[in-house]
Amino acid sequence: MGPYRADFAALQIGHAFEQATQHWRRPPPVVG
Repeated sequence: MGPYRADFAALQIGHAFEQATQHWRRPPPVVG
């Protein structure tokens, strides 16, 4: 596994984490 692949994997993980944090920042739907 070269440094380029490792950097690319870290980039994808960071992108997925950013999307997850944005999703969790959204206000939860009001139920009931």
